[in-house]
Formats: sequence, C-alpha cells, structure tokens
Amino acid sequence: MRQHMCGARGSWELRAGLAGLGLALAAAGLFGVTLQSVSRRTREFGVRIALGATAGALRRTVLRQTLTLAACGIPLGWLLSWAGRRIIEQYLFGVRPVDPWVWAFSTGLVLLTACAAALQPARRAARVDPVVALREE
Repeated sequence: MRQHMCGARGSWELRAGLAGLGLALAAAGLFGVTLQSVSRRTREFGVRIALGATAGALRRTVLRQTLTLAACGIPLGWLLSWAGRRIIEQYLFGVRPVDPWVWAFSTGLVLLTACAAALQPARRAARVDPVVALREE
C-alpha cells in the first residue's frame, strides 16, 4: 500500500529535494559571481603572471575570494534559519528547530559547494595568457 505524501517517507523526500534545490541555487550563484569576478580581473591576473605569480597562487586567490563570500553568507543563513525555526517546526514534522549537528553538517556542505563552484573559475584565472590579457585593454 502506498503511503500518503505527508507520511514520513514523503516528508523526507520533500525535505531532501528542497535542500538539494537550495544547494544547487547557491552553487550556481557562487559560480556566476566568481566567474564574473575572474573575467573582470583578467588583466590583473595577466600582470600577476607576468610578474611571476604561479598558477597555484592565482587559484588560491580565487578560492579565497569565493570562500569569503560563503563565509559572509553562512552566518546570514544561520540567522534566517534561527528566525524561521517556528515555521520550520510547524511544517516539517520530525525536525527539531535547533539541531547543532544539522547546522554543522549544512555549514560544511555549503563550504564544500563553494569550493566546487570556484574550481572552474580558478582554473580559468590560472590559465590567463599575460600577453593577451595586457593587449585586451
């Protein structure tokens, strides 16, 4: 016999789906912002490479920038989830409004997602040709 969507299994699937959607939106946003930043700083990266910066140093710069954005957003997310804990408790049965393990896991997951979203733009920054970058402007 099939369970109703409001049952335990349906509720878990709904929560997982919404969490995955939120994580995908966060990754897409961070990717877009980081890629935009890297494209605006192409000349700067070209100058850095011409002056002897390594590809690893440029990748670390881009990763640090993305993690700084995530580090600013995580406390905001904590604040909003703390403020919305009553709503969460009302609509999602079996969810405690303040669970430190869930908050720690979600924080780690967001940081990993930020790193994954920054990988391609960081590689792009490391592959900038200094001659082309300096000729662009």
